Amino acid sequence: MDLATLIGLIIGIACILWGMYDGGNPSAFWSLSSLAVTFGGGLASTIIAFTLDDFRNLLKVLPKLFKRKEQSPYKLIQLLVELSQKARREGLLALESNQEEIEDEYLKKALELVVDGVEPEIIRDSMQLELDNMSIRHGKCISIFKTLAAEFLHGV
Repeated sequence: MDLATLIGLIIGIACILWGMYDGGNPSAFWSLSSLAVTFGGGLASTIIAFTLDDFRNLLKVLPKLFKRKEQSPYKLIQLLVELSQKARREGLLALESNQEEIEDEYLKKALELVVDGVEPEIIRDSMQLELDNMSIRHGKCISIFKTLAAEFLHGV
């Protein structure tokens, strides 16, 4: 779990609870009808603004908020150097045995294209397209969160 996400959640919940109990009567902050209008209306307008595919992608991205893979760039560079040396010594087909030990899906896909003998320009275009698509998917997920936040703030 990403520590910053956990700290942010704890601070946010603590601030809400402190605000409720510092003012005296906590029941003044709870009204089921106002919660239904605020959260239900905000959620409904967000659902209207996006497609179901966008929400499916959001469900895939949500777990990534709480866990972060820290990949050392030095280890990645070292791996790439080792792979290039192996390819020079034994040929590109020898890289096929290394595919299973690579955890990064992007790098695994690129290596698969190399082993399959795909032209370098096609590999470069394919991997760039993969990055562009990932950027679009993540951008839509960010937009969903921004829309939800805006709707909830307007409802409050």
